[in-house]
Amino acid sequence: MNAPNCSPHTAVKEWEEAGASLLAAFKKYADMCTGIVKLPTDGGSVEDLAPRIESILHTVHATISEGLPKATAILTRLQNKLASSISHFPEEIMVEIFTNFIFDDGGPDLFTIRPMDQRVWLIYDLLHTLRGVCSAWRDIIMDRGSLWSVIPMIRTRSHGEIAPYEFSLQRAGKGTLHLAAFHRCFVFWERDFTKLISEYGPQLRTINIILNNTHLETVRETVCTLLDHDLTGSLSEFSVALEELRFKHREDSDYHDWDYTVPEFPREFDYLFPCDSPQHTSFALLLKSLVVFRIKNVLLHWEHISFSSQLTELHIQSIKLGYDDAIVPFVQTLSSAPELRVLKVIEVETFRNISKSPKVSALIPVELPKLQTLILYNLYFNTFNIVLRMIAPGKHRLSLGLDSASFETNQPPGVAADDFSNSHISGDEDMDVDGGDNPINISELLNALGTTHVDKLRLKAPINTIRTLLRGLPALLTLELNRWIIDESIPEWSATKLDRYHDHDASPDFPHHLLPELESLHLTCLSIGNHSIQPFQKMVASYCKEHVTTGHGPEAPEPYTP
Repeated sequence: MNAPNCSPHTAVKEWEEAGASLLAAFKKYADMCTGIVKLPTDGGSVEDLAPRIESILHTVHATISEGLPKATAILTRLQNKLASSISHFPEEIMVEIFTNFIFDDGGPDLFTIRPMDQRVWLIYDLLHTLRGVCSAWRDIIMDRGSLWSVIPMIRTRSHGEIAPYEFSLQRAGKGTLHLAAFHRCFVFWERDFTKLISEYGPQLRTINIILNNTHLETVRETVCTLLDHDLTGSLSEFSVALEELRFKHREDSDYHDWDYTVPEFPREFDYLFPCDSPQHTSFALLLKSLVVFRIKNVLLHWEHISFSSQLTELHIQSIKLGYDDAIVPFVQTLSSAPELRVLKVIEVETFRNISKSPKVSALIPVELPKLQTLILYNLYFNTFNIVLRMIAPGKHRLSLGLDSASFETNQPPGVAADDFSNSHISGDEDMDVDGGDNPINISELLNALGTTHVDKLRLKAPINTIRTLLRGLPALLTLELNRWIIDESIPEWSATKLDRYHDHDASPDFPHHLLPELESLHLTCLSIGNHSIQPFQKMVASYCKEHVTTGHGPEAPEPYTP
């Protein structure tokens, strides 16, 4: 039977008939084997029986023994496939399931934020896992270019070379592409990067670039490559991050003589492009076409930039702008993005200038009608106060990350702490706040928040500070504590003192119902001392009964994650 040339009905009928014939023949053969045993062995007619049995064993039995398990495996796989409900799904549904599984950032380890290269490797690990399940899944995955749309131009985990991204480009076909580029030095992959941009530029919708342990000129070369190929109109998401930024003294004659100290006040050559340069004009034009823009350790002239009316997410991180008034143009330019939904301002530094700092009360708030999430992490108090006051109240939720800088006014180098009129700590409740040389008290921080709804709070602080903050945030939903110590033998790290129902604070002034009843509590890098487990469990239960996560989390509150 040549099954491929038969109709399905005929093929199945012939298969069943062949099975019935095989069964009848095998029954007859088994009966004959039994009959041969009963034959007399002293007659001349059976003197050659032994070699004939040997021949049958090596041909008939060997063929059956080899072929029957293969036929059994084929039929078993087919039976499982036909019996499985997922095999009846249309291919489009299967592709959607695979897409959600491969590219979903959620899951049990959501709180552990992955660096970009790890996330890319995870995507490809999941791809190859699904591809190995069965031939049907492999065929779907290999035929769908959208599942190979993330192009990994990063070092391989084992050998350090650029990953074989050409295979991904081939499998992705003519569909949309998302480039993930991570490298230490642009010159090592400049040719590949330029070739990819020139050949596949119109297909690129997302470009995420992280350059590590290098200098600003590398970023300029990378961005200029993009500008030379004019991706305006096709590119919708762009991220560029410079990790471990190296600064070079302008007067250095030796190109390799680096200064690792980030300048406190930016100079003109510290910006990505001069504000009057054609490169800045081209880059500003590119920004006007973006839906998502993320930048880290790269300075821009914000006063000469406006965003796209389609911009929905903006992420700015690890930038020293100068005096407080330098951040005002950045916030003001947000008014050009009426569709902005997510704004992240992380580790952005400004200095308080006593003589000409902007009056917070005189700043005109920027209206962001579509804003849903505002993330402010690790800002000095003076910077935080300006950003918060310049964003008009709305329905957005605030995620607040506090470190020691959050309780300090950032002073310029060489300015005495006594020059700041607000540099004081008042009240016992603030004694545990490490605010550096120019501390502010917690009440000032809470007053700056005003009626702003804080949805999520991240911090590392002693128990007294945490409890005081929670008193001022009764509507808080999520609390994330990193590198926290619980030890009942040390008062400032006692879980009992943080308990929502602790008798010490059960007074009319601060009843327990004014402390938040949390939806989520995340505890990472947690250390629990002897005899502290039960008080810790009781404290956790007093705040949160829905979602509690413990484990090893990131040391930084919010790593750069394009």
